[in-house]
Amino acid sequence: MIQIRKISTEYDGKTVLKDVDLSVREGDFVALCGGDDAGKTALLHILMGFNTSYSGRVFIMGSRPNNLSAEQRARVRFIPDDIIWERQLTAEDYFALAREASQTYDMKLQNKLCKRYEIPLYNKMLNMTYKENKLVQIIGAISARPRLLILDEPKNFLDKRTYRMLLEELVRLNRTGTTILMAVEKYSDAAGYCSHYAYLKEGQLAASGRAVKRTRKSKIVTARGGDIPFLKKHMERCIRERKGEIVFLYKGDPQMLLLFLYKADCEDWSVEDLTLEEELDRNFERWE
Repeated sequence: MIQIRKISTEYDGKTVLKDVDLSVREGDFVALCGGDDAGKTALLHILMGFNTSYSGRVFIMGSRPNNLSAEQRARVRFIPDDIIWERQLTAEDYFALAREASQTYDMKLQNKLCKRYEIPLYNKMLNMTYKENKLVQIIGAISARPRLLILDEPKNFLDKRTYRMLLEELVRLNRTGTTILMAVEKYSDAAGYCSHYAYLKEGQLAASGRAVKRTRKSKIVTARGGDIPFLKKHMERCIRERKGEIVFLYKGDPQMLLLFLYKADCEDWSVEDLTLEEELDRNFERWE
């Protein structure tokens, strides 16, 4: 579906993406994760053909982004990270345009989603709340039942409940055959819904793979006093050691960890979960 090979690009003389390789297969639901400086939007703009100043190769459905056939382009939908600023456009006007651009548009689905999210069809979009404005774009894209749906930070402007409802709708759409690539700041913004993840950091692909539910989260343990040499034997990695205190990474059984801390006779200790982003990036800045 999507093939990205050695993509690099700059903005104002600064490297935004560097040698990014990524594949998205037909039927995948991929969460593209990373912070504000990760390069997520830059990569999506290259995919959509908005940015042609890059090195490397990009293919969507076997074609270059700017060489998609009219039929292929009609099966791709892109939702930017902003709202629609057109002053005279109502929600119904927007949906009419979306229907004209798609041969697979599902009016029943549009009406169901508008009812679910209480969209005022005949209000001008700039008179709507930002949440309603954003949802109009998303509803139009989902109702088109595209072959490929690309979303840039769909969480923007949505409350937690609405965003969760949206993720559930995206899963249903994905199960009907739509491939989804969704940019999010944190993996936790898509965990439990996406099938794969790709983690960008400072313009480079730090990690990617299948989104497997973690039954055990890696732990960061801070222990003071007690038998430090004993604890070292059972840790994954020592992150910081000072006189009488050690901070270490632990990946084993949580029950065994409690036993180790008890046997070490520590004066005091604390345990924190490591986020997936920190684990993928081996980022222990919070404790170093």
